[in-house]
Amino acid sequence: MGSRILGALLGAFLLFAASAQGAAEVGPREVVVGVVDSLKAAVNKHDAEKDPEAVKLLAEMRGILEPVVDFGFIARVVMGPAAKKATPEQMAKFESIFRDSLVSTYAKGMTGYVQAEMAIPPLAPEAAGQNRVAVRQEVTTSSGVQVIDYTMAKNRTTGEWKLINVVLNGINLGKTFRSQFAQAYKQHKGNVDLVIAEWAKELPAKP
Repeated sequence: MGSRILGALLGAFLLFAASAQGAAEVGPREVVVGVVDSLKAAVNKHDAEKDPEAVKLLAEMRGILEPVVDFGFIARVVMGPAAKKATPEQMAKFESIFRDSLVSTYAKGMTGYVQAEMAIPPLAPEAAGQNRVAVRQEVTTSSGVQVIDYTMAKNRTTGEWKLINVVLNGINLGKTFRSQFAQAYKQHKGNVDLVIAEWAKELPAKP
């Protein structure tokens, strides 16, 4: 299900994130720019520690991503209409599975992108004062240039910028996952537990 396209879509997914400290003090572009060095350091440390199961790397990636990625919002969007019928327990379970899937796949696939050339153009003038903006990142690898648009939303209460969607080379990740969930939901005749269980079966293996 979701993990089937993660390898293609998420090799460069979430090449940003920041610690919660100071997140409210910077704009969305600064959040994206500031994290690259942190990710490189995490991967380099992982390589130096010879951690074949990537246990430490996964833990570090999760700690970096959780304060900045709005996993709860993304999970609700992916579930679509089913989210209104799901119990709080089902929502929490799917959010946890979805988060683990993204973090695990990202940690597995990110190494090949750490040394890539990355450029983050300035935001368009019309982005000023907006509570939702797209931050573009251009990643140049041996296979070409990938264009990643991160949809960042500003929390009106805390002022923090958080990721709510990613569009990679024109492919909207949120819409793709939502379509997959909807198909499984229809296949299982509205049984949310079965859909969640099916999604959990395809959690990526540890790197």
